Amino acid sequence: MPPLRRLVLVLLVGVACGVTPVQAQTLSLAYRHGDTFKYSYHSTSKHTIVTGGVTIPADLEITAAETVTVNAVDTSGTADLTLTLSHFALKTTSAGISNTTTGMPDITTAMTVASDGRILSLDGKQVPSGNPFLAASGAGGGYFITAVLPPTR
Repeated sequence: MPPLRRLVLVLLVGVACGVTPVQAQTLSLAYRHGDTFKYSYHSTSKHTIVTGGVTIPADLEITAAETVTVNAVDTSGTADLTLTLSHFALKTTSAGISNTTTGMPDITTAMTVASDGRILSLDGKQVPSGNPFLAASGAGGGYFITAVLPPTR
C-alpha cells in the first residue's frame, strides 16, 4: 500500500474512532418570566397480578394535562416554575372489566430549574445531584415530571 493511502487510512480510522476532539454542545434553557407551556401526558402500562395460583391481567392508562408557568428568572437563568397536573383520567382494566376515574384534584408542584436543565428543588426541598427521582419521596410523594423543555432562544 503506498504511503499516501496509509496516511489517509490512518486519518479516517482516527476520525471514526474519536481521536479528534468534538466540541460539546451545552444545553441552555431560555425561560422568560410569564411564559406558560402546556403539554398532554399519556401513560399506559400492563401488569399481571398473581395470587393464590390465579393470574389476572391488569392494564392501567393515565391521561392528564400539564401546565408549566414561569414565575421568575434570575440573572443566572435559574427559573422558578409552577407545574400543575390537571384533568386526570385513570382507566383500569382487569379481568375484562374497565373502570375510569375522573375528577381527581389537581397536583401543583413548585420547582426551581437551572438554565442547564438540572432540577434544583421541588416544593422548596433541594434535589440531590439534580435528580428529581431521588427527592420525590422526600418531597411529599411521587411526581412525574416530563422531559419536555422550553424552546431555546
